[in-house]
Amino acid sequence: MKSSRLNINYKYRIFCSIVIITLIPIIFLGFYSYHTYVTELADKIQSSSSASVNQVKNRVDTLLFNIRKNYIEAVEEEEIKWLLEDEIWYSDYTKLVKAGKTLWGPTYYTEYIEGYTFINFHTEWVLSNRGMYKYEVVKNKEEVEEVFHLMDDNLKRNYWITRLTTSTETLATEAVNLRNISLILNVPLIQKNPNGMLVVNLNMGKLKSVLKEDLAGADITVLDKEGNLIYSTNLEVARNCIKEIENHDFDKQLIGNTMLKGEEGREYSIAVKESDAMDWYYIVSYDWDSVNHGGEAILSITFLMFGLMIVILALSWLFTNKLYSPVFQLAKYVTGLSPTKENGTINNEFDLIAKRIDNLVDNNTTLENLVISQQPQLMELFQLHLICGDIKEEQIHSYMEKLNLSIGRYFMVMSINLKSQSSEEAYDEARQDALRIDTIDNMPDKITGNFIMPPVCNARTITCAVTADDKKELDEKIMNSFSELDIFVRNKYNLHISMGISSAYEDIKEFRYAYQESIEALKGNEIFSRSKDYEVHNDLMFYSDFTTEESGFTYDRMLERELKEAVDTGEKEKAFELVDVFLDSLKTNNVRNNEMSLSLQRCMIAIILVAIDAGLRVNKIFDNDLSNILLRFNQIYDMDKISGFLKYEVIVPIIANLEEFRTSKSSEIMKDIQELIESTKGDVTLTECAEKLNYHPTYIWKVMKVEKNTTFSNYVSEYRLEEAKKLLVQTNMTVSEIASQLRYTNSQNFIRFFNKLEGKTPGKYRQEYKNLEEF
Repeated sequence: MKSSRLNINYKYRIFCSIVIITLIPIIFLGFYSYHTYVTELADKIQSSSSASVNQVKNRVDTLLFNIRKNYIEAVEEEEIKWLLEDEIWYSDYTKLVKAGKTLWGPTYYTEYIEGYTFINFHTEWVLSNRGMYKYEVVKNKEEVEEVFHLMDDNLKRNYWITRLTTSTETLATEAVNLRNISLILNVPLIQKNPNGMLVVNLNMGKLKSVLKEDLAGADITVLDKEGNLIYSTNLEVARNCIKEIENHDFDKQLIGNTMLKGEEGREYSIAVKESDAMDWYYIVSYDWDSVNHGGEAILSITFLMFGLMIVILALSWLFTNKLYSPVFQLAKYVTGLSPTKENGTINNEFDLIAKRIDNLVDNNTTLENLVISQQPQLMELFQLHLICGDIKEEQIHSYMEKLNLSIGRYFMVMSINLKSQSSEEAYDEARQDALRIDTIDNMPDKITGNFIMPPVCNARTITCAVTADDKKELDEKIMNSFSELDIFVRNKYNLHISMGISSAYEDIKEFRYAYQESIEALKGNEIFSRSKDYEVHNDLMFYSDFTTEESGFTYDRMLERELKEAVDTGEKEKAFELVDVFLDSLKTNNVRNNEMSLSLQRCMIAIILVAIDAGLRVNKIFDNDLSNILLRFNQIYDMDKISGFLKYEVIVPIIANLEEFRTSKSSEIMKDIQELIESTKGDVTLTECAEKLNYHPTYIWKVMKVEKNTTFSNYVSEYRLEEAKKLLVQTNMTVSEIASQLRYTNSQNFIRFFNKLEGKTPGKYRQEYKNLEEF
């Protein structure tokens, strides 16, 4: 025979494929890595910019709000009212010292204040941190009066002004410092025609340090809304932002996160926030070029690897023939089995191999034998798909034809549960599953012969279906199947069965609804079969009979509350007894259909909520398997097993965890509560305490009752009272200073609090203590 010559052009295709699958991924990976790096870097920078600008805004705004709040409260104090209402003289030294101390503000704000000036236009006196003098000698009266009347149109009495200057000229002693960031208060604040003004100058050096704090390598720029520079660590960013403001594009283009192109071609990632305290923009910027070196390195490595791979591919050509050799030999072998020649040449060896495989696949006899051998398994799978509704309606009859399935005019679906006298078997799920599978495997042919398809296990039940051309015959098949199956199960496993049967359906497309009805009937069977008024067979329930019953059942909330209290207090036996009472009420009232499922689920969730309210992690109690616990509970159809499940799978572990948690954590949590109260000087609520300690407020309240036999608010009040007493008898602090240290909004609130609890004012308490010491 003449040797056939093979066209081996696929060898070159293999080599080209190797080139493509080797080089393309490297190129793609390189550019993808570069893109990913740049994208993630941009995201991180923008995220960092947002976080930084939010931190700056929150720090500075909070500082400005607090300073303004402090001075609004300060001008209402007696020391400042005296400056406003009375004539002041140099001889009033003591009062002036107190007034000056108040104008400097609390100790924790002093470092942020550069100076102050208080002007009484009525008495024409000026008191500042640089001295006291008559208003007539003030050097910049016009500027002062301009600021004093700045907000006359809208009657605004307290506001900030920003009048920065680059001048190094020393401010005269008799000049009011308005060349700064200053808080202006026209006093009295509530009077129609104020006759005084307080000017508080911020310490710019301290403000700049607050602005630059925790920027993580970023720059900070602060501009007012007119485009004036307040402060910046990057003048190029500042200049470009000022241009945007001048072009009226700043609001719509740069608020939030964006990229800004500098004058020298540099790009900056910026984040902008508007101040809530001032007419300012806070701008945090990152120099993009300074953080993008890693992306350039990735590209360099990619090109280097690309060059190396070209060298490697050149060497790989030497091995292509060897790699192709098995394919070449296989083609020769197939040619010998079934030669396909055209002028002595086989044009495509892979087509030849494919044709031989197609011949095997197209062998109808082999395929039919395969389908016949797998038909029981295919029927089971088809039935499961019908139950789950996974098959489109238009495909159902096509599948039935392929499986040689036929049904009569009517069909019913049956769900079967294996039952025993002992509820303890409910917890051995592996054994229950094994029993169901073994029952199906060993079921006699005289039983399975009544079924449309082989029975299957689904949702912890055995499911099967029967069919007939009339309903009477269908009922007879149902009863025969139940009787034969119950005898089989009793004899082989010493168990008995409970069965739920659907209504009669005519269309196989409604198989899923029939299955759901059989499950509902199975669930209701346990309730109805134990009712004294129900005369049907003890373990058989038709859905049509089940749905005609009326329950008139009302969920017992009082019983639920008693059950939760028993679990919460660890009374296991009482909790068990209440569970039995609850289940008996379902039996007594003949609860039907979904009412029973909802009532059982509500009861179980109520028990679980006891653990949640106590501050426990529910997933920890149930080994991170809470969803499976709920699923298992919904798949129990035996009332004894439901009772055992609620008692031993839910109540017992919750009570055990509650006892352990409360024993080990109560004193430790009480210590944390005390430390928090001390650190805040008692200025904390129950809700704030719970949030900071990461517990539920109800649990914090219970810990206080157990450990201290008091409420949270009473404990805080007692603590603040004792702290106040110590400061009154051990220090020379004024009542106002003590009120401030204990974080009262003003001294009057503190006096009322002290008098209410102690029955006397702080001043009287201190005096009585001193008299007692002298005595």
